[in-house]
Amino acid sequence: MSLSKLSTYAMRLAADAERDPLKYWRPTPIQRQILEDKNKIVLFRAVNQLGKTMTGCVEVHSRATGRHRWKQIPKKPIDIWIIVHSWEQSKVIQQKFWEMAQKDELTDDTEYIPGKGFKGKYPVVKYKNGSIVYFKTTGQGTLGVASGSVGFVWIDEPPPPD
Repeated sequence: MSLSKLSTYAMRLAADAERDPLKYWRPTPIQRQILEDKNKIVLFRAVNQLGKTMTGCVEVHSRATGRHRWKQIPKKPIDIWIIVHSWEQSKVIQQKFWEMAQKDELTDDTEYIPGKGFKGKYPVVKYKNGSIVYFKTTGQGTLGVASGSVGFVWIDEPPPPD
């Protein structure tokens, strides 16, 4: 293969990976075990930098699109909550979430601003199929999550006991 063809192929591959990162992402054995788990409640506790947040991002994207590589899930649109400790922490989660997003699955009004997160006072990510991901904090208290009808909740860090 010529250097020119190799370069063209590499650029196409990079563009495809940017458009659909999940296509190229490979879980570690523990991440895969979590992603394959069919229980209603799954707890993933581990030391820092083991991939808990990335696993959560993959799970949420999979559920939002209705396509999961490791288990059967409903294909209908759902509302999803990602609950984090603080708005400051949510920026880190939002960045990882954006990096793993299948950009062509998101609506045109879903905007990510590096260093700030998703656009809006209360960040949301909208999918073309009708699914919506809401970022919430434990600082919003129990009223912030009361009366919600959601299809999936990811709590990134243990919430306070109250």
